[in-house]
Amino acid sequence: MDILTMEKNNIQEAAALAYGLNKNYSSSSAYCCHELESILGDFSNNMATSFCCIKNHHIVGVLSCYVDYSRNTSDCSLLIDEVQTDYNDAAWSMFSAARNTFGEGMQYNFFFPKENSSCREFLDGIGATKMINEYHLLLHHDKWNQKTSTRIPHKLQETEYQFMAALHDGIFPDAYISGADILSSLEEGTRRVYTITDNHKVLAYGVLRLKGRKEASAEVIGVREDSRHQGYGRAILNHLCQIAFTELSAEEIDLIVDGDNEKAISLYLDTGFSIEHENNAYSYRQ
Repeated sequence: MDILTMEKNNIQEAAALAYGLNKNYSSSSAYCCHELESILGDFSNNMATSFCCIKNHHIVGVLSCYVDYSRNTSDCSLLIDEVQTDYNDAAWSMFSAARNTFGEGMQYNFFFPKENSSCREFLDGIGATKMINEYHLLLHHDKWNQKTSTRIPHKLQETEYQFMAALHDGIFPDAYISGADILSSLEEGTRRVYTITDNHKVLAYGVLRLKGRKEASAEVIGVREDSRHQGYGRAILNHLCQIAFTELSAEEIDLIVDGDNEKAISLYLDTGFSIEHENNAYSYRQ
C-alpha cells in the first residue's frame, strides 16, 4: 500500500473512484460532490492537499482536504473502496500523510451520512470528537412552496463586501468557510451572495453555491441578531430558490442544517424541503 499526493496523471482515476463511492450513503462523504465534473474540479483545485491510497497499481482510497490555513481547519472527504482494501489501514495511512503534511494545530472536520459506519468507527477509534449531527435537506423544483415577501433581496454590491464578510464571521465564527473565502469565490463564479439592507446596513444575507448544471446549494443564510424574527431569513431562502430554479435552471437545491436547529428546520420544511438523510459530524485536532 502506497500513499501519494494527488497528481494530474491520477486525478481522473481518483475522481472516478470518488464518484462511484459517493453514490451510496454507506461509503460517501458530505464534502464530496455528486457530479463527476464537479469532483474533477474540486480535485484539480486541491491536488496538493489530497492523498491517494494505491494498492496493486490502482487507487483504492482518496482523502481530499479542503484547507483553510488562516484558521487551521481542514474539511475532509474520506472515500475508500472496502472491497479492494482494509478501510482502517487505508484511512489511517492517508490521514497520517495529511497530518504530516499540515503539521500540528490543524483541526480536521468530517461530515458523512450516518449509514457510513466504517468512517464513524475509524474516527471513534482514533479519538475524534463527535459533534452535533446535521440534516441534509433537498428541495425539488416542483415541491417549492414559494412565499411572497415585502423585502426583496438584491445581489451583493461591492460596497457591501466587507460588511457582509464581517457579519458572516460574527454569526458563524467556526464555519468551514470564512467571509473572505466567500468573497474570493465570487470572482471564481462558484458562489453568489444576496443581501437585505437598510440604510446601507446588511441585515441578512444568503450564499448560493453552484454545484453543477442541475444542482445548487443554499450554503449559508445569516441574519443579524437584532433583525431576527422579522421574516428576513425566509425572504433570503425564497430568493435563493428563485434564482436557482428560474435563472440557473437547477432541478434541485439542497442545504445542511444542525440537527438541533428546530426553527430553521421548520422553515425549510414549510418551504418544501424534505430531509434526505442525517450526517454524522466529527472533529479531530492533533
